Amino acid sequence: MVARYQDLVAVSDSLAGTEGRITTAMRAAVRSGDGARFQRVVWRGEPYLVVGMPVAFADGDRRASGLEVFAIADLRAERDDTAALLASVRAGGHRAGGAAGRRPGTAGRGDGPSSGTEAGPGHP
Repeated sequence: MVARYQDLVAVSDSLAGTEGRITTAMRAAVRSGDGARFQRVVWRGEPYLVVGMPVAFADGDRRASGLEVFAIADLRAERDDTAALLASVRAGGHRAGGAAGRRPGTAGRGDGPSSGTEAGPGHP
């Protein structure tokens, strides 16, 4: 966690090296916005998700206090899980393609998980 107020910065982990992961664009978006902002960044070759939000006063007009808070989440585990899932799908796709080839007439009917006929966004 990182809290910023003007030129003051407080971090929950002084060894985390947060400065390079919170971009100037992210800080500007949080400073000028009124809600949460999200940004995926690559820092030292590794992926992170940065979430930033301005803190408002709790009085009636909810004006900005000048305090900004940021959370930084390490995405390496998600990257590795996604890579493993893709490798599994690729390996399974080769076996499914061979099985469909042995059963003429079933590959294009959409009657199984390996049919490959499902339409997705941008694919009518």
